[in-house]
Amino acid sequence: MSLGHSIAVLVSSARHPVGGTPCAAPNDVVALELARTLADGRPRTFHYGDASDPALPDYLAWGAPLLEVIPTQPRLQAANALAAALAGSGVILCGTRGARGSGVLPYALAPLLSAAVLADVLEVQLQSDGITALQFLPHGRRRRVQLPYPVVLAIHPLAPATPRYAYARRLSGTIEVRPVGTAPAADTGIVWQLEPRSRQPLPLRGTDTRSGHARMIAAVAQVQRGGQLIATGSSDDKARTVLEFMRAHGLPHEPPKDAP
Repeated sequence: MSLGHSIAVLVSSARHPVGGTPCAAPNDVVALELARTLADGRPRTFHYGDASDPALPDYLAWGAPLLEVIPTQPRLQAANALAAALAGSGVILCGTRGARGSGVLPYALAPLLSAAVLADVLEVQLQSDGITALQFLPHGRRRRVQLPYPVVLAIHPLAPATPRYAYARRLSGTIEVRPVGTAPAADTGIVWQLEPRSRQPLPLRGTDTRSGHARMIAAVAQVQRGGQLIATGSSDDKARTVLEFMRAHGLPHEPPKDAP
């Protein structure tokens, strides 16, 4: 692999599920360890946020020798700031979603880098002209995907990596603030405010009209569950198909009366 195909990994800040103390995001730690195996232990590691975040030194202990922090700025989206820093990188790894994120960053970042994007990656092999990845699929299935450089990979939490925490690396590593290399995006007028969630989100499940025997067979065997894969068409067509499905299965699909 040429030097132009450098390895980079994106990490986020998380909070411990029990104590609530700041810590490294477990999925990002897996992505970091996989990046270390690809880059001989020295991948470029980036974080978009506050350099004083107490969660960041954990990534030094997990094996990042240098953590480059891009500070947040008003009207500057994470994808735009990271794209400027990642220009020239051949493989960018991250978790499937940040601990406090939505999981859309890989998909927002890839078009800015003219890169392909692949989610739920378990293994990565570097080739001269691209990568070969093993992708996680439901029901225990796997598939191998070949993609050219550059590529953005969202690593599955079950990737076979074995991170090792070393306090000595935490002391010897460096956190460095990197100047922002792109102009702020246009102001959309939207102000986001982070709040702790009050309850666990409830998944939307349609009414199951199958018999008990049919449900048992579906639980123990890989059966065709129906559904429809929408790969073409406009966004309006796709939204219309989703609404028709929700109406047919008795799912709530009307906005609340007090919604804007």
